[in-house]
Amino acid sequence: MRRYLLLIPLFFLLYATAQATWSYTQTFNALTNGELHAQDSWSGGTNYTVTAAAVMEGAKYVNMTATGEEDIFRNVTASAAGSMSIMMRKGSAASLIWDVRLNNGATIGAFVRFKPDGNIYLMSSSDVLIQAYSANTNYVVEIEYDAATDQQRARIDGGTFTAWSALFSSATVSTFDRIYMSKQDGGTSGVAFDDIKNTAAAPAAASFDDTYFEVID
Repeated sequence: MRRYLLLIPLFFLLYATAQATWSYTQTFNALTNGELHAQDSWSGGTNYTVTAAAVMEGAKYVNMTATGEEDIFRNVTASAAGSMSIMMRKGSAASLIWDVRLNNGATIGAFVRFKPDGNIYLMSSSDVLIQAYSANTNYVVEIEYDAATDQQRARIDGGTFTAWSALFSSATVSTFDRIYMSKQDGGTSGVAFDDIKNTAAAPAAASFDDTYFEVID
């Protein structure tokens, strides 16, 4: 069954191709209610909270509604190329910035940003518009990345990819080994996550739905 990691700005799910070295699945259902930080090797902000309520699947999800900037991350096995897919939902289209990033340590590599202008962007040397978004609406965002060519591209809901664009930090990223969820400015706009999963093969476009997000390696 497909799983997802969901945000309000809703974020994430981990996934891997046959060449991948990743192996990670997380539905949050078995975690302890309270801070995600320090559970299952997640580190960072203490306002990302495992909550006993069903958002899209299972009995629990992770939310973040606190005021202020805050990140949380999890290290994964390093890889140079692959694809990250994530389902995202942001509580407001008119305030706050929410990111999902694939990094090399603390150095940003590939990422997508939901901006308060109501648009979703692939973040490169200049912002690449993907499409507009609506508040409290689920979107499956897929990012392909390749450190050898210093490039990334993205699509929404299994649609058409953007053109390939430079990685955000093309001079310093040789592999990707960390997933970040990030709130970039002050104020409150609800965020929720559910289900992270990795799989043996990349999904076909038709398999994308509103029940999961993945990182494909």
